[in-house]
Amino acid sequence: MGTGIYYYLAPPRSFIAPRARARVVTRAEEKLFLTIRDEEAVDPRFTGGKGAGLAKIYRAIAELKAKGLPVDVPFAVILGPPFVRRLLSSDPRILEKVRALEEALSRGEEVGPLLAEIRELIMGLEFPRELEEALDEAVELLREEGLKAGKEEPIRVAVRSSGLAEDLPTASFAGQYETILNVRLSDREELKKAILECLASIYGDRVTDYRQKLRERGLKIPSEVEICSRGLFSIILQLMVDSEWSGVGFSIETESGHPRVFKSTAWLGLGELGVQGKVPTAEIFAAKIGEKRPIEVFGKKVTSPVVCLGVNPPSKPQREMLKWDPEEGKNVIVEVKEPINPRIANDAQALLVSLAVEHLEREVGKGKPVDVEFAWEKGRLYLLQVRPETVHAVKSRAVIESYVLEEEPPEDALLGVGLNVGTKIASGPLMPLIFGDLPTEELSFRIRLLKRILREFVGKFNAKPIIYTSITSPPWEPVMKRDLLSGIVTELGNRTSHPAIISREEGLACSVGTKGLSERLGELRDLYWGVACTNCDFCSVGRVDEPAPERCPSCGAELFKVVAKEPVTLDCTKGEARIYRGALKFRVEVREIRELPRPETKVAVNCGSPMEALNVSLIPGVSKVGLAREEFIAAWIQVHPVFCIKASEVKAEGGFWAPEVEELFPPGVDPREEWVYRLTLGMSLIAASFYPREVILRFSDFKTNEYATLVGAVHYELECPRCGRGLALKEHASCPVCGSPVKARKVELEPVEANPMMGWRGVSRYLDPRFKDAFLMEVEAMIRCHRKGLTNLVPMFPFVRHPEEAKAVTELVRRRFEEEGLRPPKMIFMAEVPSIGFVPYLFNPYCDGYSFGTNDYTQLITGTDRDSPFLPFNEDIPAVRMAIATVADAAHYENYVRFGVLGPAAGLIKPEEGYPKELGICGQAPSDLPGFLKFLAVYLDYVSVNPDAVMRTLEELKKAEEELKELCEACGRDPKRIALELSKEFELWDPFGKPAVSEFRARWLMAKLGIEPAP
Repeated sequence: MGTGIYYYLAPPRSFIAPRARARVVTRAEEKLFLTIRDEEAVDPRFTGGKGAGLAKIYRAIAELKAKGLPVDVPFAVILGPPFVRRLLSSDPRILEKVRALEEALSRGEEVGPLLAEIRELIMGLEFPRELEEALDEAVELLREEGLKAGKEEPIRVAVRSSGLAEDLPTASFAGQYETILNVRLSDREELKKAILECLASIYGDRVTDYRQKLRERGLKIPSEVEICSRGLFSIILQLMVDSEWSGVGFSIETESGHPRVFKSTAWLGLGELGVQGKVPTAEIFAAKIGEKRPIEVFGKKVTSPVVCLGVNPPSKPQREMLKWDPEEGKNVIVEVKEPINPRIANDAQALLVSLAVEHLEREVGKGKPVDVEFAWEKGRLYLLQVRPETVHAVKSRAVIESYVLEEEPPEDALLGVGLNVGTKIASGPLMPLIFGDLPTEELSFRIRLLKRILREFVGKFNAKPIIYTSITSPPWEPVMKRDLLSGIVTELGNRTSHPAIISREEGLACSVGTKGLSERLGELRDLYWGVACTNCDFCSVGRVDEPAPERCPSCGAELFKVVAKEPVTLDCTKGEARIYRGALKFRVEVREIRELPRPETKVAVNCGSPMEALNVSLIPGVSKVGLAREEFIAAWIQVHPVFCIKASEVKAEGGFWAPEVEELFPPGVDPREEWVYRLTLGMSLIAASFYPREVILRFSDFKTNEYATLVGAVHYELECPRCGRGLALKEHASCPVCGSPVKARKVELEPVEANPMMGWRGVSRYLDPRFKDAFLMEVEAMIRCHRKGLTNLVPMFPFVRHPEEAKAVTELVRRRFEEEGLRPPKMIFMAEVPSIGFVPYLFNPYCDGYSFGTNDYTQLITGTDRDSPFLPFNEDIPAVRMAIATVADAAHYENYVRFGVLGPAAGLIKPEEGYPKELGICGQAPSDLPGFLKFLAVYLDYVSVNPDAVMRTLEELKKAEEELKELCEACGRDPKRIALELSKEFELWDPFGKPAVSEFRARWLMAKLGIEPAP
């Protein structure tokens, strides 16, 4: 255990026993302090939850350090229960007060004043001689280790609390005990004060309340007397890390509970501002895919299942950070002019963070999710804490709970958008609570008054409000409860800040970092008021048509007043949080997984945004993604890809950007590379969410009028006689750089088309010289995903009009993959243009499957505008059915000829033999027309529907297949008779009046349903 003498102390028999002289013993329970290197330190009985976590980190990362990775844990000494017990026992009055506390808690009495008395007694404690000597020894150890680590005098430490019941899988005391940073070892009085502050935090109001609630839930939490008399608490002295950037990582995706994709957040400087949600944060996304494979990190070869998907930069530049100022001797907030890396962490650092988080899940969490705090200093990643993730760890995987919005929000109903916390929907009166930057005592007082109002409000109106405030902090927690609120919306914050943490634990819908709502608050009518007396127990609530009292009617004192506005709906199910005006209808679906039907026709899902994919991928019964829309990712990027190419060229040629262009891209970033990077991140998030299930991603299918809405679709080329060529988003008369007169030429990248639906879109656009380079950027993003190991990502080509185009575009993609040394992926065509339906055999050589886009298919077959209010629009008609049947027969018959199999062939064919063609549908019809499913079950391998239709589709398909089985049996399992009956039912006849459902199709269906034809 290092060098020097170590002090131990046997536990006294009672707190009033005379002081015992220090004596050396060998029992771990009696060591006054341990270091994280001691074997006993991994046992939370001796070091508390946090201390044991540090000791486990020290052992877990030995493997990573041995491979030369720059990862470490700051050295720490833990003052264990014997130290704490001896310190508390030096004043018998403390135990007396704690006994009174326990009795008051059992009676449900107010204990705030009693807790304050206990804290005051603890802060007045003197350290007995033997504890002073033990502390001297611990300080010397820390000083030696600090100097070895290259730290300068005075060596500083973080003094942290470590409860013995802290950081359990079913309970987290995160942020409730005290932590004091930058305590100088040379200032012994400052150090002792910090130790006492940590010790006093055992008896903080909120932590005591939390302990009691856990006891009421049946958790085995020691009694207050046990904690005090046995010293069930530890204090950590850990070398400070002067973070260049800090962060928090979870080995699980915190909002959806996705076990494979995980996320870390990072921000510049020390950790406090990020944890408090006061600065924007970057998001590091990673995934655990398959078995361990070789990867390279900082030039070192390791094996890991981790893939770094990318880093999403902060929503806006971080303008201030917290750092240590040696001259002032404290942490100070400083201005951030231009960050070295606008993403905070580069890809190599992000991969190291992700690898370390996954490693700790495996080695410390034993495969269960963990929460890790980390910091980066001087080229090394320091792991500061590890604890169990406590929200999703206790959720049942046997039951699926999903929230579904049942009505479309009215136009202009969207009030604000933020980062979603969880995936719930809530509605209720909106209660704005903007208190400003109040001292903690004043804020706590207001929250106590607010709690009384909320109780009265819920009781009288049977409605729980959604509160809106700038940010929450620990004093808010008494009202952040499911029995008082429907949801929480904060203007500031991120997914690891206080409102997010508490909302997850309480199961509340929550939006953090919300934009737009503050500007529209005035549009919402005040409906209710609530008042509470600042002096007595008076409290009242009412509607605005009832007069609210101005002063307390009981004592005449001032009243604390809040208002609640008309209802809003908080929807966290779409990968972001959306706040809508009005109480929209929604439902909660709860299903047991074992109840799910399993039809032979697979059910796939249509997926929009990458963040939505995390939730959708957890829906049971989903075989794959039948349609992932790349345009959702492009809309998230917001900038026209051709404009990005042009912006890169202008900068490369030494030209200039106008200020409005500079604002589009992080400093020092190449726009073309940034566009590809973000597209890769979006693609890889969807692919990793479903891995190893197939994700069919449709390349961009914007029409010209939709591309025209992207930033840069209209821009100006500037010519300055001094600065050369420039680029702007608005017209300039003078050069933004030097002020010289310039020539400005307006450029419109998108033509104005009379009918964009049938215009410059799809494959014809990809091959056009005006857009081909932009399409190759899309291909480059997919190549990067495959290089990461996400080979489940399959490209799909929309609006394929001609066989010549089909050949050219697939050869282009295949060639690019081969140039990168990668196996070309499957190629899927959208079957939405009638030319494919008329001559599918001309398209077959160039694709590995078709997916029917019934919206466009029906429009073009029937000549009907689907948006017309005057014309009926129905996909379930003979013309559309025949167009689907023709393509399906051509594809499935080719499978039979080529591979000799009937029925769905996926998984039967070895990859080196080629890909059997799979047929699916990804249009709106299956989601809206359940009766259409029987026909689809006859012709298709899978049906892709919207997420809210998955459960219904599983049931309807199973029902349809049972009917088809009955039909087969009724026809004596004779394929010819079955084909005739199906032709009658679906109204499918060839030009000669004969059944268009072939005998081959009947045999294919029977093979799919597991029915043997009659001999």
